[in-house]
Amino acid sequence: MIALDTNILVYAFDNAYPKKREICKKLVLNIFNGKQKGVLTNQILAEFSAVVTKR
Repeated sequence: MIALDTNILVYAFDNAYPKKREICKKLVLNIFNGKQKGVLTNQILAEFSAVVTKR
């Protein structure tokens, strides 16, 4: 089981670091598609939301 961190979610959507993006995107997609199990906390989702909506 993978515990996702805010940084993994941010890098999955960040175009500034293509290598990190591909790795993180693959992790997130594997969990979403049921290939791996993963967990998120409400705090991680709140932090992710704050980071991606910051001006």
